[in-house]
Amino acid sequence: KIMQINFDNLETQVVNGMKGGQGEARLKSFSDGENKIMKLELAPGAYLGEHTHVGNSETIYVLSGTGTMLCDGVEEALTPGVCHYCAQGHTHKLMNTGTEPLTVFAVVPEHGK
Repeated sequence: KIMQINFDNLETQVVNGMKGGQGEARLKSFSDGENKIMKLELAPGAYLGEHTHVGNSETIYVLSGTGTMLCDGVEEALTPGVCHYCAQGHTHKLMNTGTEPLTVFAVVPEHGK
């Protein structure tokens, strides 16, 4: 099934402390039960809490802003055009360390469905 997802037409969810983190995350998402596809904006200083992917993985592509990803204890710089992959069974934490909003596109496929 081919489908177009227009994020401009999706409702924005404002989540404070997403995944046990800190600060405001603005989220637009689509899910078909097998894949979750998201556009996420983190305010400056905000971060998503550290979490482990069990039963799924996550690919994150940086659209704008700067930040840091802590992946299995290793810090990675995030800038526009960088793609981060967190494989099933691994842990990561997304942080906006810049002065502008950090906007990313993310896909979380469920494994074994």
